[in-house]
Amino acid sequence: NASLIFRGLFLTSFLAEDFLRESNNFDASQVIITSASSKTSIALAHCIRTSSRMRTVGLTSPANIDFVRSVNLYDEVLTYDDITSLDQHTKSVLVDMAGNRSVVARTHKHLGQSLLYSSAIGATHWEQTRSSEEITGPPPQFFFAPSQLSKRGKEWGRDELNKRMDDALGLFIGDSHDWLTIEHHTGVDAVSSTYQQLVSGVMRPEVGNILSF
Repeated sequence: NASLIFRGLFLTSFLAEDFLRESNNFDASQVIITSASSKTSIALAHCIRTSSRMRTVGLTSPANIDFVRSVNLYDEVLTYDDITSLDQHTKSVLVDMAGNRSVVARTHKHLGQSLLYSSAIGATHWEQTRSSEEITGPPPQFFFAPSQLSKRGKEWGRDELNKRMDDALGLFIGDSHDWLTIEHHTGVDAVSSTYQQLVSGVMRPEVGNILSF
């Protein structure tokens, strides 16, 4: 059941961490991850912890901060209101899963020259993507997972790539048992209700939904 929830999103996290590590983490010593309560962000933090010595900082909403701390995968967890408490002298990479331009702009501005690379992956804050706020520093680069997947498939071979991903996914699923709650729902009304919870931002981050008609 956990594999149904995680397999697709974990692929993005696995490849994003691989891309950063292949790039020597752009000479940074920490990765700052927005939307830290999202499962893709948690999976990325897990991949970083198991594959490198990079420090991770999770940015999240006040409503989710206790949950994010409880997964015990981030070295530090801050709310979006606390961005200015980030150490301005630590060389950093930003991985934006939220798609919230204001959060990205404030993080860029606060870190200044200490921000060495900015990666855009997700848009969990979909209602905030139309902001026109100016972003200073390194322009956010969209991470296109299929490109990294194709590259590693050619370099490692498909069988080796699948083995590495499956091994990493297995470790993540095993560790997720400490915080993941799987819920099963059936029927059109259940699908509609779950979707409305998702778009309104009230979905509990520890819940993984498996839906069927």
